[in-house]
Amino acid sequence: MDEKKPQPADVATQDYMHAPKIKTIHAIGVAASVVLIVLAIILAGSLVNANNHSEEVHNRYDQCVSASSELMIASDYLTAQCRMFVLTGERAYMDGYFEELLVTLRRDMAVETLCAQSGDENAAGKLTQALSESNALAKRELYAMKLVCQANGIEDIPAPLNNTLITAEDEALSPAEKLSLAETMVLDDIYKETKATIARDVDECTSELVKNLERSVFDVERTTNRLLLMLLVIAFLLMALVLFTAISNYLLVTKPLKTYEADLLAERPFSNVGCYELRGLGKAYNELLAKVNERTAFLRHEAETDSLTGVLNRGSYDKLLDEQEGDFALILIDVDRFKEINDKYGHEVGDQVLQRVSSIIDNSFRSTDYVCRIGGDEFAVILPKAGPANKDAITAKLDYITKTVAQDAEGLPHVTVSSGIAFRGDRADANMYHEADRALYDSKHAGRDRFTVYGE
Repeated sequence: MDEKKPQPADVATQDYMHAPKIKTIHAIGVAASVVLIVLAIILAGSLVNANNHSEEVHNRYDQCVSASSELMIASDYLTAQCRMFVLTGERAYMDGYFEELLVTLRRDMAVETLCAQSGDENAAGKLTQALSESNALAKRELYAMKLVCQANGIEDIPAPLNNTLITAEDEALSPAEKLSLAETMVLDDIYKETKATIARDVDECTSELVKNLERSVFDVERTTNRLLLMLLVIAFLLMALVLFTAISNYLLVTKPLKTYEADLLAERPFSNVGCYELRGLGKAYNELLAKVNERTAFLRHEAETDSLTGVLNRGSYDKLLDEQEGDFALILIDVDRFKEINDKYGHEVGDQVLQRVSSIIDNSFRSTDYVCRIGGDEFAVILPKAGPANKDAITAKLDYITKTVAQDAEGLPHVTVSSGIAFRGDRADANMYHEADRALYDSKHAGRDRFTVYGE
């Protein structure tokens, strides 16, 4: 016996059951992402610590270099104050000298900072030696300054000058000779050589600091590069994972959704494509599509149109009127003496009259205009984006409608219509229905079978 061939529905069901589940793919992707992200966080923390250590090394280096420079700056300041006092004899320079020597103490503070921050005995030793040489130079400066005080008869002098002893030979010198000797002591080659020695010690201290910095920076860079490489590997794995997830989503979700979108636009059942979940959704959708379309069409027709004339009903009119923005026009059209027609010819003839009038009105306006039946024999036309500038074109349509309706129709009584039109223009607060109704009233009051523009 021949085997029974599988039917298309059976094949679709089999494809549906064996389709990959996007939920499973996402679960695997999320788990792998969590593991990689945790590793990345750990490595990032290590990288931050390495960066902080690097900043700490640089900060210490900056402080130490600043300290060594500060010692030289303070030494130069003492030299300048001493020389100016020796050359001018002005006390302000002497006071500035002792302010630095006894109060500010920048040289001593520089050595303390370097010893505390550098951790380098060689650099600290060089700066300490520079301070010792600066102190030795200060003794020579004090001696010269005391000679100047004696030569100029300055008696109120700081304690360090009182404690400075002048040799008997120099005591015997004349004031002019004492001034000359003082100038020689702060300007001769011995003084300059000592200053050069101090500068050399400071430079050697700075060089030692630079060497230490280079070693520390090398260690930090090596650690940082290793961490960055590991982060790069994790980033590559994450990128590959994201790419895999994106491709899976495109093939199993996005692309099938586009197919479903095309199916929706074409108003056909969903294709059997995509992941397990989407195929299940498509299967359920296809089972309901026919019933939903049928019911939707029926409800839409019932909700929006007038059953007698086929134009929009009062509910649609109210909604459309509220939605209008900017310029628009509203026309109210009423069948003249319609009650007399109903009473004389009956409601069936009256309905035929309404159907004829609504057809003439509906065929006279644009597809973008809205023709509505809002009462028994009353019609309304909403014309979006129609302002006073369009009055001539609109009144021409009303003239056509008025004349066409007034023409005799076979089997129907002679009827006429009256109309009123209102334009909102830039009057955002205009009561359009009230204005159009007032224009309609004017048409009827003037004898019917005519139209009136509100305000004219």
